[in-house]
Amino acid sequence: MQKQIASKGYPAAIVFLVAVLLRLTVGWLLIDKLQADPDAYRAIADCLRATGVYGLVSEEGIGVPTAFRPPLYPAILAICSSTPTAILLLHSVLGGWTVFMTYLATQSFIGNRVGDTPDTGLYQKGWAPIWAAVIVLVDPILVHQSTLVMTETLAAAISASVFWWCARLPSATDSGQNGSAISLRWSACLGVMMTVGFLCRPTFLVWSVLLMAGFALGGFFSVRTDRTANGVAMIVSLSILAIGVGGWTLRNRIVMGHPVWATTHGGYTLLLGNNPSFYEYLRNGKAGEVWDSEIFFESYENEVAVFRSQADPVSALRLGEVAEDRAAYQWAKATIVQQPAMFAYACAVRWARLWSPFPHQVGDRGRTAIGLVAVFYVVLYAMVVIGLLRLRNHLLRGFMIAAITLAISLSLIHSVYWSNLRMRAPMVPALAIIAVASCCKGQRVAG
Repeated sequence: MQKQIASKGYPAAIVFLVAVLLRLTVGWLLIDKLQADPDAYRAIADCLRATGVYGLVSEEGIGVPTAFRPPLYPAILAICSSTPTAILLLHSVLGGWTVFMTYLATQSFIGNRVGDTPDTGLYQKGWAPIWAAVIVLVDPILVHQSTLVMTETLAAAISASVFWWCARLPSATDSGQNGSAISLRWSACLGVMMTVGFLCRPTFLVWSVLLMAGFALGGFFSVRTDRTANGVAMIVSLSILAIGVGGWTLRNRIVMGHPVWATTHGGYTLLLGNNPSFYEYLRNGKAGEVWDSEIFFESYENEVAVFRSQADPVSALRLGEVAEDRAAYQWAKATIVQQPAMFAYACAVRWARLWSPFPHQVGDRGRTAIGLVAVFYVVLYAMVVIGLLRLRNHLLRGFMIAAITLAISLSLIHSVYWSNLRMRAPMVPALAIIAVASCCKGQRVAG
């Protein structure tokens, strides 16, 4: 990595510093938002720091283990402190890193390896990486989520790192008599990155499997590849990933009494998007109308209260958490089975919301702000479409496979589970890189 950065000179470092400073400035103006803890990440971090237990503090002041959230983000908060100022600094650095990785990934993927033909136009002055970095820097989703105690900022930093690593793939291969083969060092690093991603967001596991399966097929290069070697390399990646998933699952088996491989929040997010109240809203709601979820939350809280009343306070938190998750899954599955047509329609709605350029008008969002965000994404999507057309001969390159498999993963998962704009945050760096390719002339794209 040091050689890669050094070869790019000072501009990359300047991009990082400018991005951190701008994120700090925006975050400082909105620092009051970092007081809230909507997803209990700060509560888990505080419990971990105070008691040494990854969990939540009970009314008796005891740290009770939990698997409600993936462990990486709360663990980082516990180490760095979970005060608003500390989180602002953390998010600013992570935001700067995301911009920085996007810059390097764009350099690696676009216009740098085109044989002896010199680059022309925009890329002659190296502006492609700058424009991609700017898109990520000002992206409304990433800017907004950086002011909240949630995982989108960390997830985007991880995905940007993976995109950069995959964009470097040709220079990380070994050439021999059997052609090009993915090096074990490269695949081991990929396995570590994807494991870190999984510990931030379990949805990264689906991306990991699709991405590694693709590389194992060995069909990503225009030159002859050693598929056997590539398959072995991907087994290394999967083995590292399996260790991470297995370690988290074993921990949950020991302290939770159940081998939870992801979180005990999955049932709730499935139920949130597949319950009678939401289906009724989809069936009879007016265009632009926001779902009033109060009826659903009242029903859900009543069900939760039943589970918690069946055990003492400490056991209710530990055992009831798994039971609640199972009950939520059963309730959601029952709704899906009873209304299969509505489930199919709801999947289409969730997919559209995931990729929609138009945010919902909720809370304190004004129409002007919503309009500006919509314009930003409409223009970005138009550039992405043009970029994909320009890149049509490069869809089997490392970076493009990473981007495509992440888009597929997010679409599959969030078509079934609850979905909104923020859940596509890890995809933003890839969208920015593809978008700047819309200005590329002819075949002046490498990867």
